Amino acid sequence: MNNTHEWTAPGISPQLEKLQQLDLSLISDWLPFFEKNDCIIIDDVEQLQKTNPAAYATLHAQEITSLIAAPIFLDNKLAGYIGIDNYDSEKIKNSSYLLLSMSIFLSYAIRHRNHVDMLHRLSYHDLLTNALNRNAFMDVLSQFRPGQYASAGIIYIDINGMKEINDFYGHHQGDKILITTVAKVFNLFKPDELFRIGGDEFVIITYDLTETDFYEKFNLLRNIFCEKTNLPFSIATGSCWVKSPSDLNSLLQQADSAMYTDKKKFYYGKEKTSRYRHNLDDILNLANYSALQEALTAGQFCIYFQPKISLDTEEFIGSEALIRYINQAGEIIAPNNFIPILEEARLIKMLDLYVFEEVCKQINIWKERKLRVKPVSINLSRSTLSYHFLADQLLALITKHNIDISLLELEVTETAEVDNQLVFSQALEKLKEYGFSISIDDFGVRNASLSLFTTINFDILKLDRSLVKTLAQNQKARILIRSLAVICSDLGIKLIAEGVETLEQLDILKELRCNEVQGYLFSKPLPLNDFENKYLQILR
Repeated sequence: MNNTHEWTAPGISPQLEKLQQLDLSLISDWLPFFEKNDCIIIDDVEQLQKTNPAAYATLHAQEITSLIAAPIFLDNKLAGYIGIDNYDSEKIKNSSYLLLSMSIFLSYAIRHRNHVDMLHRLSYHDLLTNALNRNAFMDVLSQFRPGQYASAGIIYIDINGMKEINDFYGHHQGDKILITTVAKVFNLFKPDELFRIGGDEFVIITYDLTETDFYEKFNLLRNIFCEKTNLPFSIATGSCWVKSPSDLNSLLQQADSAMYTDKKKFYYGKEKTSRYRHNLDDILNLANYSALQEALTAGQFCIYFQPKISLDTEEFIGSEALIRYINQAGEIIAPNNFIPILEEARLIKMLDLYVFEEVCKQINIWKERKLRVKPVSINLSRSTLSYHFLADQLLALITKHNIDISLLELEVTETAEVDNQLVFSQALEKLKEYGFSISIDDFGVRNASLSLFTTINFDILKLDRSLVKTLAQNQKARILIRSLAVICSDLGIKLIAEGVETLEQLDILKELRCNEVQGYLFSKPLPLNDFENKYLQILR
């Protein structure tokens, strides 16, 4: 135990430094009193010579002749004590109640300080990796002033293929990689130099290193990540060093740009899987903010529409907006080739908002042309949902283009692997409060959970095509869908089946009481003109 605070009367020598690293056995006789939340009163320290010689020796060495001590408890555990020494016995006895009251106030004060410290830590530290978080990073940027440092060096780190790792090996494996990444960085850099600014993105900010020292550490860092470990993964890095820095943001942009140049090597080196089928410069460049903005402005993204059909009437009742990319060769690129890149680059929100506004514009055009408009569903990524002002921005776009909110549905994907279920559910709740219709997409993929029926407020449940594909042969799939149909009916939720390709599947889904279907049996996703000609009739 240690003496942490001390007040001495005038003329009394401080003893704080002499009362450190003391053995707890010295106060073993006091503990029964403390456990009863009572004071220990020692009128005459000399009496301890026989009963507790070690305690006597310690107190006598400090010239303590009398003592009273009251316990300090935190969370019902003894955390310390407060004491007064060398008062006359009468004054000590009369002070016991005051001392107990002081110990209670101290307990509350310490607990409050601990809570403040904990809140500060939660606000500025990433609990998984122990690195500083984005809040701390933003504080550093806002507090920086030109002329503060002789030099500044920034290293941008992005873990390659993190989303793929989470999807195929689980988030527990992704968490291990994040923890390992931070541990490797801490081998070379101080804890207050590393920031986790995104899911798999880190920034290192150093000051007052020479250019040679900075790049030596940067190269050592890259070499560390090339070493073989039990967790095989790689990183993309970018760096920038300047003398007499005047602006950290420009350095960050340069390091970020260098990191994405490095990241291209990872994409080029991958096998041509369904996710990385098109290793083309213009696809990979979409991970750059300016390149994506230029592509959006140039109209290189177009929207296809796939109709939804009522199972009762087999009539057209709505559609889903699906994004496509037109590369420099004029080829139409499917979303599974560019969406993962935008998600990893944290730019998917730009595309989501672009699609939302384009659909709003198109609905308004259809209204002006007196076409029979049906609701259109629009996909939102989970990272877009975490954007704090999303609902307000969507509502502003609806107002801007003067359309009815009932003509829009928002599709989101729910799995047990959602990074933050609370953020996810709160975001959907706010969208519902604003009047949006919410559709849960791809239900049945991996760990989709029935708990969403009790934790999330939504209007539509879309069965993933993997459930529909085996309907004819898979009795368990039919039983599951029948049960979901009953649950959805009782809760007032529409049940939609995706990927319907055969009449046999359609007939089974009718028996199972699904509400709507979507799939190639009726139509593949169509470009705008074809969709209008086939499904939108002029109002009469």
